[in-house]
Amino acid sequence: MVGALAFVYCSSLSEIEFAEGLKTIGEKGFERCGVKQVKFPSTLHELGIYAFDGCKALTSVEFKAPVIGGVSFGESQVQLRWAFCNCSSLKSVQFAEGQEFIGDSMFSSCTSLESVCLPNSITNIGASAFYTCESLKTIDLPEQLLALGGSVFAGCKSLVRVSVPQKVTVIPYRFCLDATSLREVNIPNGVIEIGSQAFLRAGLTRLDIPPSVKTMDEAFEQCGKLTFVRFCEGVQTIGKSAFAKCERLSAIEIPDSVSKIGASAFSGCKSLVYTPRKGIEIGSYAFYGVPGFSQFSLSEDSVVLTLGKRNAAVRTINVPKQWFVEKGFAASVSSVDETTACACGANGYAAWKSYVTGLDPNDEESRFMANISFDRNGLPVIGCTVNGVAPSSNLNLVTLGKRTLSEAGWEEVTSANRSEMRFFTVSVEVR
Repeated sequence: MVGALAFVYCSSLSEIEFAEGLKTIGEKGFERCGVKQVKFPSTLHELGIYAFDGCKALTSVEFKAPVIGGVSFGESQVQLRWAFCNCSSLKSVQFAEGQEFIGDSMFSSCTSLESVCLPNSITNIGASAFYTCESLKTIDLPEQLLALGGSVFAGCKSLVRVSVPQKVTVIPYRFCLDATSLREVNIPNGVIEIGSQAFLRAGLTRLDIPPSVKTMDEAFEQCGKLTFVRFCEGVQTIGKSAFAKCERLSAIEIPDSVSKIGASAFSGCKSLVYTPRKGIEIGSYAFYGVPGFSQFSLSEDSVVLTLGKRNAAVRTINVPKQWFVEKGFAASVSSVDETTACACGANGYAAWKSYVTGLDPNDEESRFMANISFDRNGLPVIGCTVNGVAPSSNLNLVTLGKRTLSEAGWEEVTSANRSEMRFFTVSVEVR
């Protein structure tokens, strides 16, 4: 046994030969030593926390048998945590078959690490296990892997490819954050959640989202090289801020199974061109700053139109005539010239006029209203004007709603009553 702190700070200790029979290396046993290579005996069973932390001359590590973490200061067993962190010259690591886990931050800040041979027996890789391993280009994750910790490959700036194994169901928080060279990630069908900032600022160029994914909030923000995303049939929700500020994203394929696009999902995607299909719910700011998003079509069976505030360059909302009549906003409709801005019934005009207001609803100069007209195909078009002139600056909106569509009056929607409301939000931004 090598006890805790046995050779700590022995910077001149450059060579170590471990004899067969050694079973335990204690906590900080060789911290900040000058050792260059480590080959563990087949009898080694326990490796303590920080065992080789800060050994800056260490270049290679080889395990001949599976190891577990030691006990830290009389507490419960810790799973190989920080065992080789800050070993800035470490280039290669080879584990023995039968190894089941890699501990939290086990190789964190090993900036020269180029290759890691992981046996198929690995089922768990701890949080920040390879954090800021800047020289790591590829890693083959074993097929038996079940769980990954947060930030496991965060800061791995040279990593170009990651294939997530089939048994993994959660891609964790900050999984590949700042992996700026990452071009390819394979997300298997079976992954349910892609964690927040999982691929923040990653170098991905194209992406397929499998049908099993249910959560992807803030997962792919600021992926500056991403140009195309395909959502497979079966995906139901695109999470909030999922692709915010992906400035080169120009094309997305969204299947009929998607019923909701979350708040700020594509905010700041200034290269994107997209026209949503009928009946899809779009959250606030979902397309803010997206000049190619200019039209929204509402399905006949929709109850709530939620375009949200300031959804980019929205100018018109196409509403099927039958839906408009059935919901009671007009007793009758008649086709008029598409250039004519007019109401299609007192009920409809009054509702929109009282609902959409400008900076100050009592100030005629700042008031704008949604006018309802019809195009050549008989579809109502809701457009926005300020005193009959198209607005020339950004406008703030007041969101009003009704608890039931049959109620005569509108009231302002607040955080307290929002869940009870059926409301509309018309958004217009003019640059």
